[in-house]
Amino acid sequence: MNIRVTVIFLLVIIAAIGAYYWVGQSSSKQATSPSPPSVDQFTTPDRPTISASPDTTPQPVGEGLAPSTALVRATVLGITKEQQTVTSLSIRVDEVLSYGSSTPPLPVDTELSFDMSYSLDQKPEFGEALAKGASLQLKVGSQQGMAPAGGGDVKPWAFIEFVTNQ
Repeated sequence: MNIRVTVIFLLVIIAAIGAYYWVGQSSSKQATSPSPPSVDQFTTPDRPTISASPDTTPQPVGEGLAPSTALVRATVLGITKEQQTVTSLSIRVDEVLSYGSSTPPLPVDTELSFDMSYSLDQKPEFGEALAKGASLQLKVGSQQGMAPAGGGDVKPWAFIEFVTNQ
């Protein structure tokens, strides 16, 4: 009796394996047969036409700015010169023209002051034009997160360079 049960059990196992193999083969044949491509062949005036709009991304002007810098148009509020060297400058931001990557926002109408030693020999065209009320473009750099470990007094923005005179 044990032999009969074992033989029947083996036949059932073999039949199950055969059925599994047979089903797997027939489904793989269906998966590999290519289906005919579906093509939209209906052209009627009732169907809407879709077209792409032109790219409205502004083109970059000049070279890109370094990270943590901004190009601003500003009005001079105050300036101190010693011969051909600017030692301090106060401005009001009229417009931010562009930002470098990871630059924090610089709101319009922000007043900034810089203690500096900028020789006007580098750009002599600014010599007479730098006066209270003058409009100019300059690059500034963010100094956020630049405070020394012991505290210290670090201004949030630093002067980098004059760019153009307007």
